[in-house]
Amino acid sequence: MLVYILKSSACLAVFLIFYKLFLEKENMHFFKRFYLIFSVIIALCIPFITFTQYLEASSEIQPLINKSLILNSTAEYNYLPTVLWSIYGIGVFVFGILFLKNLFKILYIIKQNIKVKSNRFTNVLLQNLVIPHTFFSYIFLNKHKFETHQIPKEVLLHEETHAIQKHSLDILFIEILQVIFWFNPLMYVLKQSIKLNHEFLADKAVLNKGIETSTYQNILLAFSSGALQPLPKTIGMANAINYSLIKKRFTVMKTKTSKQSIWIRSIILLPLLAITLYSFSDKIIVEKEKINLEELEVTTLQEKATEKQVAEYNALAKKYNEQPADNKVIKLEDLKRLEYIYHLMSDTQKKNAQPFPNFPPPPAPDVPKVNEVKEIAPPPPPPLPNNATPEQKRKYKEGYKDAQVAAKVLRLKTQKGELVKVRELRSDEDRQRIKIERLAHREAQVATRVLRNKEQKEQLVRVRAIRSDEDREKLKTERLVHRKAQVTAKALKLKAQKEQLVRVRVIRSDEDREKLKTERLVYIEAQVADKVLKLKAQKEQLIRVKEIRLKENKKRLKEEKKAYKKAQAKEKAQKRKSKKKDN
Repeated sequence: MLVYILKSSACLAVFLIFYKLFLEKENMHFFKRFYLIFSVIIALCIPFITFTQYLEASSEIQPLINKSLILNSTAEYNYLPTVLWSIYGIGVFVFGILFLKNLFKILYIIKQNIKVKSNRFTNVLLQNLVIPHTFFSYIFLNKHKFETHQIPKEVLLHEETHAIQKHSLDILFIEILQVIFWFNPLMYVLKQSIKLNHEFLADKAVLNKGIETSTYQNILLAFSSGALQPLPKTIGMANAINYSLIKKRFTVMKTKTSKQSIWIRSIILLPLLAITLYSFSDKIIVEKEKINLEELEVTTLQEKATEKQVAEYNALAKKYNEQPADNKVIKLEDLKRLEYIYHLMSDTQKKNAQPFPNFPPPPAPDVPKVNEVKEIAPPPPPPLPNNATPEQKRKYKEGYKDAQVAAKVLRLKTQKGELVKVRELRSDEDRQRIKIERLAHREAQVATRVLRNKEQKEQLVRVRAIRSDEDREKLKTERLVHRKAQVTAKALKLKAQKEQLVRVRVIRSDEDREKLKTERLVYIEAQVADKVLKLKAQKEQLIRVKEIRLKENKKRLKEEKKAYKKAQAKEKAQKRKSKKKDN
């Protein structure tokens, strides 16, 4: 188990490194989605693949086993595997409970809150100021902002893309794997990469609707300003707008990946997959057992003959069965051919074919005048009848083996005797006879080669003739069909494009004009409301200033009046004093 974990983790690490270096910042998000999912599956499956290598058995290599090690291993019990398995089980139990708790929490939120259906989606309205997020076809939004239409259209399109493309399936799959492989940190890295790629896919879908990148980026920055509460940890399996990696999203929005770079990166994956498959799969070396040639010859006797061979056998057997029993003459080549085909035939073929002809035993060969007398091998057993029992077949096989062994022994003895004969009887006549035999053998070889060449030439001429007449017509028809298919495909594409353009123009003429009018009216009303508010504020400020000034002026006037009255009273008092002095 430990070896499997290490191998699968190494495979996954290789695939993730390749993704981080060559694929993450490229604008090929659909390919990246399937790459991340299948990289986990392949990494988990590669350690199970085994390659068997067959080697010939050798008597020199023998495994040496130390008996003392076996005794010691059986005597002491190893507690480490049980401890490790218990820790793993506890981890799976804890993470499984957390996974189920989060799942039930989402279902509880869906059940308890208000739901508003719009097309294929269901908007779940929450009281809290949370970031909009999606779980399958449920989009979680703030109730106040949804009712007052404060959520931008781009954000709703972003969340609807998560629901349409079923991004929650990927996250559920990774969450289940994370429960099983809770100890593997690469699963957490993979989960973050999948979530980020989901954001790339949603951003691309929003931009494809004709929305400018600058406006969409401003909306994302406005939503990431911190006014909204982040998602709780219990709802981590839902798709939400990820603001922590917003810089990467902005850079990826501006990048454009060409088709050539996509093909190059996908081609590089093939050697990477081959290297991981070869290096992290199991390899088993199996030793081949030595096969006895005699057993192979016996087993090949029961193979099925072809129709041509059966027809040839029937013709030869019929020819020799029609001859009289007392005066049968057969060629040695025909006899060998009959025996060969008969042994190849199956039981059903033997039943339906001509019976094997009964031939008289061949005359005894002339015994050469050599010092040693040659032994004569026993003749092979007669062919089996059509209704043969299993015991007869077994005895026939044993007799056939004995006959073959005896024939091999006789061949060796005759070869030795011929060598002795050649050494003793190397006269002029023998030399001439050997030369004639060699010439005849060479002529026969040359004739067979010439026949083979003629047959090959005839086959080539026939192939060329067939190609010249039939194949040319076939190629012409296939090319015409292919061209017609291409022309029809192009015509269909052009029609579809024209229909789309006409539809866009019609939509723009009716619906979009009304939308633009309403949007302009709403915009003008908003501007007028802003101006009215500004004027009201200015008027309020002016009134307040006037009131303050009036209060200050009144106070100042009162003080001036008091001071003037005091000055007048002082002047009157001085005048009185001066009059008194004069009197």
